[in-house]
Amino acid sequence: MVIDIIQKNKEMYEANFEIISSNNIVGTINVKGKIGTWKISLEGIYNNIPFEFKYKKLGFKEGLKKFRSYQIFVSGNSVGEVYQTDNIEGIKYSYNELIYNGDCYKEYGISFSDVAKNPIYLKDMQVAQIEKEAIIYNDLHNYKIYIKNKDYALVSIIFACHMYINASFKPGIKVTKSVVKYYDKTTNKELLSKYDPNWVNELEENIRWMRLLY
Repeated sequence: MVIDIIQKNKEMYEANFEIISSNNIVGTINVKGKIGTWKISLEGIYNNIPFEFKYKKLGFKEGLKKFRSYQIFVSGNSVGEVYQTDNIEGIKYSYNELIYNGDCYKEYGISFSDVAKNPIYLKDMQVAQIEKEAIIYNDLHNYKIYIKNKDYALVSIIFACHMYINASFKPGIKVTKSVVKYYDKTTNKELLSKYDPNWVNELEENIRWMRLLY
Protein backbone atom coordinates (compact mmCIF):
# COMPACT_ATOMS: atom_id res chain seq x y z
CA MET A 1 0.00 0.00 0.00
CA VAL A 2 0.99 3.63 -0.49
CA ILE A 3 0.27 6.53 1.86
CA ASP A 4 0.94 10.23 1.28
CA ILE A 5 1.37 12.66 4.15
CA ILE A 6 0.72 16.14 2.75
CA GLN A 7 1.42 19.31 4.72
CA LYS A 8 -1.50 21.72 4.29
CA ASN A 9 -0.19 24.75 6.16
CA LYS A 10 2.53 26.10 8.42
CA GLU A 11 1.79 28.82 10.97
CA MET A 12 4.28 30.45 13.35
CA TYR A 13 3.97 27.67 15.93
CA GLU A 14 1.81 25.06 14.26
CA ALA A 15 1.64 22.77 11.22
CA ASN A 16 -1.12 20.56 9.84
CA PHE A 17 -1.08 17.53 7.57
CA GLU A 18 -3.51 15.21 5.81
CA ILE A 19 -2.91 11.47 5.51
CA ILE A 20 -4.07 10.24 2.11
CA SER A 21 -4.50 6.71 0.76
CA SER A 22 -6.16 5.74 -2.55
CA ASN A 23 -7.14 9.40 -3.05
CA ASN A 24 -9.05 9.42 0.25
CA ILE A 25 -8.24 11.41 3.39
CA VAL A 26 -7.76 8.74 6.05
CA GLY A 27 -6.28 10.88 8.79
CA THR A 28 -4.79 14.17 9.98
CA ILE A 29 -1.75 15.32 11.96
CA ASN A 30 -1.35 18.48 14.06
CA VAL A 31 2.04 19.68 15.33
CA LYS A 32 2.59 22.50 17.83
CA GLY A 33 5.80 23.80 19.35
CA LYS A 34 7.70 26.64 20.98
CA ILE A 35 11.03 28.28 20.21
CA GLY A 36 14.10 26.64 21.73
CA THR A 37 12.57 23.39 22.99
CA TRP A 38 12.06 19.82 21.77
CA LYS A 39 8.86 19.59 23.83
CA ILE A 40 6.71 19.46 20.73
CA SER A 41 3.05 18.46 20.82
CA LEU A 42 1.96 16.10 18.05
CA GLU A 43 -1.51 14.60 17.76
CA GLY A 44 -2.86 12.58 14.87
CA ILE A 45 -5.57 10.22 13.79
CA TYR A 46 -5.31 7.42 11.23
CA ASN A 47 -8.31 5.30 10.21
CA ASN A 48 -10.12 6.53 13.34
CA ILE A 49 -7.18 5.51 15.54
CA PRO A 50 -5.77 8.46 17.57
CA PHE A 51 -2.05 8.66 18.28
CA GLU A 52 0.11 11.15 20.14
CA PHE A 53 3.76 12.06 20.79
CA LYS A 54 4.92 13.20 24.23
CA TYR A 55 8.47 14.41 24.77
CA LYS A 56 10.51 12.03 26.90
CA LYS A 57 13.70 12.97 28.72
CA LEU A 58 16.84 11.75 26.95
CA GLY A 59 18.06 8.38 28.16
CA PHE A 60 20.53 5.70 27.18
CA LYS A 61 20.28 2.59 25.05
CA GLU A 62 23.04 0.06 25.64
CA GLY A 63 25.39 2.88 26.59
CA LEU A 64 24.26 5.14 23.72
CA LYS A 65 22.22 8.29 24.02
CA LYS A 66 18.67 8.52 22.76
CA PHE A 67 18.27 11.85 20.98
CA ARG A 68 14.94 13.62 20.40
CA SER A 69 13.01 10.92 22.21
CA TYR A 70 9.21 10.82 22.32
CA GLN A 71 6.84 8.45 24.05
CA ILE A 72 4.11 7.16 21.72
CA PHE A 73 0.45 6.80 22.71
CA VAL A 74 -2.15 5.04 20.56
CA SER A 75 -5.82 5.22 21.58
CA GLY A 76 -4.63 6.72 24.88
CA ASN A 77 -2.30 3.81 25.71
CA SER A 78 1.49 3.97 25.80
CA VAL A 79 2.84 1.62 23.11
CA GLY A 80 6.54 2.57 23.09
CA GLU A 81 8.90 5.34 22.07
CA VAL A 82 10.69 6.74 19.01
CA TYR A 83 14.14 8.31 19.10
CA GLN A 84 17.40 8.90 17.23
CA THR A 85 20.47 6.89 18.19
CA ASP A 86 23.88 5.85 16.80
CA ASN A 87 25.27 2.74 15.17
CA ILE A 88 28.36 1.47 16.99
CA GLU A 89 29.30 -1.45 14.73
CA GLY A 90 31.59 -0.55 11.84
CA ILE A 91 31.40 3.03 10.58
CA LYS A 92 29.41 5.30 12.88
CA TYR A 93 26.14 6.80 11.65
CA SER A 94 22.83 7.89 13.14
CA TYR A 95 19.45 6.25 12.58
CA ASN A 96 15.99 6.29 14.14
CA GLU A 97 14.44 3.56 16.23
CA LEU A 98 10.84 2.88 17.23
CA ILE A 99 9.90 0.48 19.99
CA TYR A 100 6.26 -0.38 19.22
CA ASN A 101 4.38 -2.97 21.28
CA GLY A 102 7.67 -4.68 22.10
CA ASP A 103 8.97 -4.81 18.51
CA CYS A 104 12.04 -2.79 17.50
CA TYR A 105 11.83 -1.02 14.11
CA LYS A 106 14.77 0.83 12.57
CA GLU A 107 14.63 3.62 9.99
CA TYR A 108 17.71 4.67 8.00
CA GLY A 109 18.00 8.08 6.31
CA ILE A 110 19.67 7.79 2.90
CA SER A 111 19.98 10.81 0.59
CA PHE A 112 20.47 10.81 -3.18
CA SER A 113 20.73 14.60 -3.81
CA ASP A 114 17.23 14.95 -5.27
CA VAL A 115 15.34 12.66 -2.90
CA ALA A 116 15.67 11.02 0.51
CA LYS A 117 14.78 7.33 0.73
CA ASN A 118 14.31 6.04 4.26
CA PRO A 119 13.87 2.26 4.49
CA ILE A 120 12.23 0.85 7.63
CA TYR A 121 13.18 -2.56 8.95
CA LEU A 122 11.74 -5.01 11.46
CA LYS A 123 14.77 -7.14 12.28
CA ASP A 124 16.17 -8.07 8.83
CA MET A 125 12.91 -7.56 6.90
CA GLN A 126 12.16 -4.28 5.15
CA VAL A 127 8.54 -3.35 5.86
CA ALA A 128 8.29 0.18 4.45
CA GLN A 129 10.13 3.05 2.80
CA ILE A 130 9.55 6.79 3.28
CA GLU A 131 10.50 9.08 0.38
CA LYS A 132 10.82 12.86 0.50
CA GLU A 133 11.80 15.26 -2.28
CA ALA A 134 14.80 17.53 -1.73
CA ILE A 135 13.02 20.62 -3.10
CA ILE A 136 10.68 22.21 -0.53
CA TYR A 137 8.13 24.83 -1.58
CA ASN A 138 6.93 27.41 0.97
CA ASP A 139 8.24 25.27 3.85
CA LEU A 140 5.59 22.60 3.17
CA HIS A 141 6.96 19.07 3.63
CA ASN A 142 5.39 16.03 1.98
CA TYR A 143 6.13 12.34 2.53
CA LYS A 144 5.32 9.33 0.37
CA ILE A 145 5.32 6.00 2.18
CA TYR A 146 5.47 2.59 0.51
CA ILE A 147 4.30 -0.09 2.94
CA LYS A 148 4.56 -3.88 2.76
CA ASN A 149 1.06 -4.30 4.22
CA LYS A 150 -1.43 -2.46 6.42
CA ASP A 151 0.05 -3.92 9.61
CA TYR A 152 2.99 -1.52 9.25
CA ALA A 153 1.02 1.58 8.24
CA LEU A 154 0.84 3.32 11.62
CA VAL A 155 4.46 2.46 12.41
CA SER A 156 5.52 4.11 9.15
CA ILE A 157 3.38 7.19 9.78
CA ILE A 158 4.96 7.57 13.24
CA PHE A 159 8.44 7.49 11.67
CA ALA A 160 7.41 10.16 9.13
CA CYS A 161 6.11 12.35 11.97
CA HIS A 162 9.40 11.93 13.81
CA MET A 163 11.30 12.87 10.63
CA TYR A 164 9.33 16.11 10.42
CA ILE A 165 9.72 17.24 14.04
CA ASN A 166 13.34 16.04 14.10
CA ALA A 167 14.54 17.92 11.01
CA SER A 168 11.92 20.19 9.46
CA PHE A 169 9.63 21.80 12.06
CA LYS A 170 10.80 25.34 12.90
CA PRO A 171 8.43 26.97 15.39
CA GLY A 172 8.60 30.74 15.57
CA ILE A 173 9.70 31.22 11.96
CA LYS A 174 7.26 33.03 9.74
CA VAL A 175 6.46 31.28 6.46
CA THR A 176 7.21 33.14 3.24
CA LYS A 177 7.00 32.06 -0.37
CA SER A 178 10.20 30.17 -1.06
CA VAL A 179 11.85 27.34 -2.94
CA VAL A 180 14.61 25.60 -1.00
CA LYS A 181 16.68 22.60 -2.07
CA TYR A 182 18.47 20.59 0.58
CA TYR A 183 21.60 19.19 -1.07
CA ASP A 184 22.84 16.02 0.56
CA LYS A 185 24.22 12.70 -0.61
CA THR A 186 24.93 9.68 1.54
CA THR A 187 28.39 8.22 1.00
CA ASN A 188 28.57 5.87 3.98
CA LYS A 189 28.72 2.41 2.35
CA GLU A 190 27.39 0.65 5.42
CA LEU A 191 24.36 2.95 5.51
CA LEU A 192 23.84 2.66 1.74
CA SER A 193 23.72 -1.13 2.10
CA LYS A 194 20.37 -0.71 3.93
CA TYR A 195 18.80 0.58 0.69
CA ASP A 196 17.35 -1.94 -1.76
CA PRO A 197 16.74 -0.15 -5.11
CA ASN A 198 14.31 -2.89 -6.21
CA TRP A 199 12.11 -2.95 -3.11
CA VAL A 200 9.64 -0.23 -4.13
CA ASN A 201 9.35 -1.52 -7.72
CA GLU A 202 8.57 -5.02 -6.47
CA LEU A 203 5.99 -3.65 -4.03
CA GLU A 204 4.28 -1.61 -6.76
CA GLU A 205 4.19 -4.66 -9.02
CA ASN A 206 2.52 -6.67 -6.26
CA ILE A 207 -0.03 -3.87 -5.77
CA ARG A 208 -0.85 -3.94 -9.50
CA TRP A 209 -1.37 -7.71 -9.41
CA MET A 210 -3.64 -7.45 -6.38
CA ARG A 211 -5.79 -4.85 -8.16
CA LEU A 212 -6.11 -7.12 -11.17
CA LEU A 213 -7.11 -10.08 -9.01
CA TYR A 214 -9.73 -8.18 -7.04
